[in-house]
Amino acid sequence: MIRGLYIAASGMIAQQRREEIVANNLVNASTPGYKQDEPSLRTFGDLFLRRLGSPASGTALPLAPGVGPLNLGATMEDAPPRFTPGPLVETKRNQDFALIDPPGRQSRPGGVEAFFAVEGPNGQILLTRDGQFIEGPNGQLYTGDGYRVLAAGPNGQVIPGSSVALDASGAVHTYDGTGAEVFGGLAVLDAPVAALQKQGTGVYVLTPGAAGGLVPSLAQVRQGFLEQSNVDPGQTMVQMIDVVRAYEANQKVIRTVDQSMDKLVNQVGRVNA
Repeated sequence: MIRGLYIAASGMIAQQRREEIVANNLVNASTPGYKQDEPSLRTFGDLFLRRLGSPASGTALPLAPGVGPLNLGATMEDAPPRFTPGPLVETKRNQDFALIDPPGRQSRPGGVEAFFAVEGPNGQILLTRDGQFIEGPNGQLYTGDGYRVLAAGPNGQVIPGSSVALDASGAVHTYDGTGAEVFGGLAVLDAPVAALQKQGTGVYVLTPGAAGGLVPSLAQVRQGFLEQSNVDPGQTMVQMIDVVRAYEANQKVIRTVDQSMDKLVNQVGRVNA
């Protein structure tokens, strides 16, 4: 009976963690390029119970009939992001960019996704689908979190801001009044999604030593557009309701076990005078 309290409590803890993830998805439903996290629950290993006093396994005596399996509770296993593309919205803003996956992307093995490459605080390459860039005080493009936007090419130079424009070939031009300076284009890289670690809201880093690594992408870059979040607010609200009901069900289990223990201690075990 005491074990039932622990099983129900583990379910409440798992549902609480699931609620946090679903709520975070709902909060970021309007965040450009955000990919919703999908929480998954798993059970602990089951125990197979046998009748008290039955001979141990491996002895010459036959085993007594089993009582059945006993589940030891649930836990939050993982919450990987779902990298399905979000809808594109035209903003006509010069510093907004969106990625359009090449044909056949969904059928490519290994779960490869295209990302903008930005420079992290320690000089490492970070990946994001959020193309809502801003112009910093030095005239360069940054993400909303302050990461510098990188250009394609071996030196990965930083993209300047307000005068940036893409031509038909995808090359990036910046105008300083004396002519056009051409960069190689925005750095867009393909990465295996199974090897990505989340570093913040919509920012990822490749796991060191991951197979495949980062390679130049064939995804198309569109200026003046933003990819919206792939979170469905209606479906997410349904998930939130499901989480609350599951949490309440575990609460009722604890309440029932507590009432049963109260009767066991105070009524069944009472000695009549």
